[in-house]
Order: sequence, then C-alpha cells, then structure tokens
Amino acid sequence: MEIGFLWLSLTVVLTLYCTGAAWVVQAVAYPLLSRVEEERFARAHRVIINRALAAYGVPSLLALAAAVALLFQPPFGVKESSMWQMLVALVMLTLALTAKAWAHRRLARVGARRLPPFRRGSPHPMEEGQDRADDTESPHGTMEELQRFRRVHLVAALLWTACCFVALDLTRQAFGLSP
Repeated sequence: MEIGFLWLSLTVVLTLYCTGAAWVVQAVAYPLLSRVEEERFARAHRVIINRALAAYGVPSLLALAAAVALLFQPPFGVKESSMWQMLVALVMLTLALTAKAWAHRRLARVGARRLPPFRRGSPHPMEEGQDRADDTESPHGTMEELQRFRRVHLVAALLWTACCFVALDLTRQAFGLSP
C-alpha cells in the first residue's frame, strides 16, 4: 500500500469524525451549557472541556497531523492544486481552533467570576472602586460570552466541514474517479 494513500485514509476518517463531533458539540453541548445556572456554570464548563478534550481535541490534533503528513506525501493521482486547497483549509482550521482555545479560556475566566449578564442601562456589574484583573476587558456576562464562543465554534465546525469536502475530493482523485 502506498504511504500517501494511508495518510489520505487516516485524514478522511479523522476529518469525518471531527466534523461530526464539531456539529454535535455545536448543536447539543453548548445549548445545554446555556441552561446551566450561573453559579454552576464554571464547574459545568470544566466538565465539558475535560470530556471534549478526549473526544474532540485529541482526534482534532491527530487529523491535523495526518493532513500535514498528507501534504508531504500525497497519494498518486492527486492534483497539486488540490493539495494547495488542503493547505489553505488546514491553515484556516488551525486559526479557528486557536481562536476556540482562547475563547474557552475567556469563557472559563468569566464563568469563574460569575458576573451577572450585563445589559445596557443596568448598573455596572463590578462594585465601585473594585479593581478588575484586566482593565481592557469589557464586563460581559457568562451567557453573552457563551454566545460569542458558540459563534467562534460555528466557524470551526464550518471549516471542519470544508476540510471534509477537500479530503473527500482528494479521495475521489486518488481512486481516479472523474468529477
């Protein structure tokens, strides 16, 4: 068996898995997290992160590694332009996953502080004279941060879907099937 075809097979399987996992997390886990009471949010978020790391994070890193290996050893019959598509998709996906990691950290910080939702016209959620850890940070509530995070995750899920289509197109080319 050609090594390029092995990398392609691994990339396709892991990309399909990660795409499905991303959409399940987007459609199920985060809507459920938004129903958690404010005082239990930090703990619920930690539990979801710990479980998602094994079920979604590790396969994501393996899929990215397999796709990078595929870039260096493409299977016979795959066009060079398709490999450039895969490279662009991987760069965008890596940026989205990095943004997700930052958003998770911010969501954990906000949830740990248990800020009430901030609404226009309402009093400032922090007491007068109390120093905040980061003066450049605006006072958002946990649920607003969760909505912001869900938008970041939606971009990642869409990029996983795009990577999935590119990987399936590479498979089509490797098997010599016409479009």
